[in-house]
Amino acid sequence: MPSTQTLTAHACSIHKRVYVTILQIWLPLTHSQVEPVFADATWLEAACDWCLLISHTLFRRQFPDLYRANA
Repeated sequence: MPSTQTLTAHACSIHKRVYVTILQIWLPLTHSQVEPVFADATWLEAACDWCLLISHTLFRRQFPDLYRANA
């Protein structure tokens, strides 16, 4: 009997990106390498690289004194 394995993918629904573990990068869900592989995946919501960049930028603007020594 063949075993079926459910693929779990970390995806960002805001930016429509999925984390590809084997490549260690975030790619658009419509990317030609991503679409067929993740078509039947179980999705887990995650903050993508763009989310982290935006939140870090906003955090630096809101609390500039925390980053003054590191700038």
